Amino acid sequence: MVKTLIILIGTITLLVSLAGLGWWIWGEHRTTDSETFNHLLWVCGIAWVLIVVVSMLGFITVTLFVKNKVTDVKPDTRPLLPASEPYDYGDLGDRMRLRYGAFWWYKVRILLVVGEVEQVEAIAPGLTTAYWQEGYRSLLLWGGSLQAEPDTAQLMALRRLRRYRPLNGIVWALTEHQSAQPVWMDKALRTLQKQAQQLRWQAPVYLWQVCHSRWSQEGRITQTVGCFFPERCTPDIVATQLQELVDPLRER
Repeated sequence: MVKTLIILIGTITLLVSLAGLGWWIWGEHRTTDSETFNHLLWVCGIAWVLIVVVSMLGFITVTLFVKNKVTDVKPDTRPLLPASEPYDYGDLGDRMRLRYGAFWWYKVRILLVVGEVEQVEAIAPGLTTAYWQEGYRSLLLWGGSLQAEPDTAQLMALRRLRRYRPLNGIVWALTEHQSAQPVWMDKALRTLQKQAQQLRWQAPVYLWQVCHSRWSQEGRITQTVGCFFPERCTPDIVATQLQELVDPLRER
C-alpha cells in the first residue's frame, strides 16, 4: 500500500510539473519575470496539494471498501461440500461466485491434491470420489496419481476456472516408503513438470508425508508439522531446516 501511494504521489508531481512547464512554454505571455514564476509555482503547488489529497482519500476509500468486502464473508463452519461431477468446474465457479461474491477468486485458495488414493483419503477423506471439496476459504481438487499421465481435460478446466493464478499450490501426499524409491519419485516429478507446462503455471508444491502411528491416537489433538523451502533449495538447506524441527518436536 505504501509503495502504491509513493508511485501515485510521484505520478501526480510529474503531471503537475509538466502542466506548469507547458503553460509557461506555450502561454501567451511567456516571461522570465520572478513574480510570474512565483505565481506559477503557487498555482502548481496548490493544484498538487489538492490533487494529492483527493487522490489519497479516493485510494483509501476504495482500499477499505475492498477490504471490507473481503472480510465480510464469515468463516464457514459447515462440512465440506462434495461435487456431483468430476470436472464440472463451470458449475463450480458459479457456486464459488454465489457463496463468496464476484471476487471469489481473490478470496479462495485453490489447492490440487495429488498422490495415491490411500494417502489422499488419509488427509482429505472423500476427495477421491467427490473430486472436489470446499470449505474455510479453501477449494481442494483431486488431481489423481502422479504415476499416471496428466489429465489434460482437467488442467484445461482449471485454466478456465481461474485464468489468473489457476492454483495456489499442489499438495502431494506420499509415504516414507514411496519417497525412498528413486524410480517412483522420478516419474512423479516428471508428471508435475508436465502438469505445469500444460497449465502454464508453476504452482508451489507442498509435501505431506502420511505416517501410520504405532499407538492409538484416539482423543489426541491433531498436530501437523512442516517447513517451507526456498525456490532453489539445496540438500544442505533441506537437512538444516529439518534438523531445526527436532528440538521443537521434542518439547511438544
